[in-house]
Amino acid sequence: MTEETERRTLRRRADAVLSAGFKLTLITMLALGAVVVLIQIVGLLTVNAGLVEGAANALQPTLFAISAGFGVLTMALAYVRGWKNSE
Repeated sequence: MTEETERRTLRRRADAVLSAGFKLTLITMLALGAVVVLIQIVGLLTVNAGLVEGAANALQPTLFAISAGFGVLTMALAYVRGWKNSE
């Protein structure tokens, strides 16, 4: 196996792993965001301010952490795929 072939194989593997992580974090982030919104809707309909605030306060740290991971994965995936700044 030549060095170029090894590099391509490594790049393909990295792309596959990063793509899976990208999709997983995206789905998780969107699902948790939907949970927050749905709980807040229930809080609005039942006029329960504690439920509205509690939903956001309980899930915000997790959502922020997942969002940060999503951003890092996005940048790494762009790097692995050879994205250029001018594109």
